[in-house]
Amino acid sequence: MSFVNRFLNWNSAIYIVLGAHFIVWFGFALMLDVHPDMADHWVWSRFLAGGYYEHPPGVALTIRAATLLGGSSVLTLKLGSIIFSVLMMLSCFLVGKQFFNQRSALIFVLILETVPAFSMGSIFWSIDHPLLLFWLLALLFVGKYIKSKNLNWFFPFGVVAGLGALSKYTMILLPISLVIWCLRHKEHRRLLYHWKVYAGALLAFLLLSPHLYWNYQNQYQALGFAVGKGLTGGYSLQSLLEFIGAQFFVFSIVYTVYFWLTFGRRLFSGRVAFVKCGDSTSFLWITGVMPTVFFTISSYFGKYTDPSWLNISYLSLFLLLAQHIDLEIFHGKAVRESLTYLLASVVNLTIAVLVILHLNLNIFAITNDDGIFKMIGWRDTSKQISQLFAEQQISVPEYVISREYQTASALALYMDHQPFPHSIEKLGRNQWSPVVKILEQGAVLVCPPEKCKETLRAAEARFQRPFKFMGATALSGHKAGIRELRVYYLPGGK
Repeated sequence: MSFVNRFLNWNSAIYIVLGAHFIVWFGFALMLDVHPDMADHWVWSRFLAGGYYEHPPGVALTIRAATLLGGSSVLTLKLGSIIFSVLMMLSCFLVGKQFFNQRSALIFVLILETVPAFSMGSIFWSIDHPLLLFWLLALLFVGKYIKSKNLNWFFPFGVVAGLGALSKYTMILLPISLVIWCLRHKEHRRLLYHWKVYAGALLAFLLLSPHLYWNYQNQYQALGFAVGKGLTGGYSLQSLLEFIGAQFFVFSIVYTVYFWLTFGRRLFSGRVAFVKCGDSTSFLWITGVMPTVFFTISSYFGKYTDPSWLNISYLSLFLLLAQHIDLEIFHGKAVRESLTYLLASVVNLTIAVLVILHLNLNIFAITNDDGIFKMIGWRDTSKQISQLFAEQQISVPEYVISREYQTASALALYMDHQPFPHSIEKLGRNQWSPVVKILEQGAVLVCPPEKCKETLRAAEARFQRPFKFMGATALSGHKAGIRELRVYYLPGGK
């Protein structure tokens, strides 16, 4: 038996893979600062609510659980994000075993380790983290129903579906996929009228109801934003083409091309068809293809597109690919599959290393573009702001203001006293920093030099008070020119 087969049959192999995942990506996380969007989600966790400007509260609740255990620190966020990703990978393995076997399950996890969205993505604690975990658990419970025909599995399915919807609205695509699957397989159409399935749906609704009530109280702010972002304001062929092309890089150019060439050829040859698949394979096809079609259409009609939306699709599609690769290895093609995996791993790690080197050493000599340097320099910038206030013997206020929310959120995390952020641009993000509180306690305002005139004018109009110029911050060394901020002070008091 070859080394590849021995490894795939080794019961402890999954723990080696998960351990390597933790070590590699936690090491990468330690070399970078927390991404501002992740810092923004941490801000949410400090101010728990039924919902937020764009999303349900799932990510805030999970981060809050982590900070209660490990403290509200940068290290907790980095460590928590990697642990969460390990739990997702373990769930992938359990789903693979449920639908196929241990070998296919391990290959599934190994494929995901070469996919930027699931490997490098481990260091970003995003709204997708809890969504993916609950999506995988929902797949697991459906798989258990398929194998056992026991309808009691729809009780836990309803629980995780509700928790998934509390994380991101796209969770609704899984129950829709389930309905489509039932319609295609008449032996499972009983699910459409069985009380246990509807009891599971009721559990999901009950878990989601606090968020729905929050939306009602807030003029359907989060729901309206999601619908507006994904289904209106677009009509762009360019966005559609970019969305289709970008997924080949976000989800591994090697395995994405491999999947679509292999299964596309088999589909058109008639050797793979939904109606001829077994229950498990058919369900995976539907949960992979249906979200792909939905988000591809959305990329044209919506005003914003993101290839990472397809992460739920590629979970099912790559599990199907894993089963195919397992069969290829069984038929004597272990060398070819091993070389393919080696290529995918090298491509993924090369991208990761280049990103780390560029962010820390600016090897491509790019300056004045903070957009690609969002994960470095925040600790230095925060110290410089505190120093400006210390030099003038003024205590740093409890609020920090910026035009967009990302800068203020990152500074809120990295400043020693962790103030609350306030956005000039998006009022809906200021649940934790009302104007009246800022007027009472004062605030720091930061802005890039080229945008300060506009930002300062808008801030003074909102607060009806002048801001005092305190000085400027700038990163030095190889980071020089990456981020420069002018700093202003709004004194508190009536």
